[in-house]
Amino acid sequence: MDEMTPEQQIVHKFKKVKRQFWRVSIPVWVALIGIMILFNSPYKSEFEDSAFVLILPLAALAGVFYIFKIWRCPSCDKYLGKNINPTFCNKCGVKLK
Repeated sequence: MDEMTPEQQIVHKFKKVKRQFWRVSIPVWVALIGIMILFNSPYKSEFEDSAFVLILPLAALAGVFYIFKIWRCPSCDKYLGKNINPTFCNKCGVKLK
């Protein structure tokens, strides 16, 4: 079995982080769009007493915090910033792809 070099391990870990990022980001965006639609809806009054009005924003907020927690460099553990497709870490310079 082939052993991975440290560089390959970092690239492999980053691929996992990126998959996790997208698995969380897509539902968060859907929730945020749902919130905007809900609060701009003419039927808003029907939902105001619903637990949905509280749960949806809290779920979106939890997702955003989780994204900030996982979107880190596998080498130095620093936040990767706003770029959703980085090729290297802006902090330590390690190659991510």
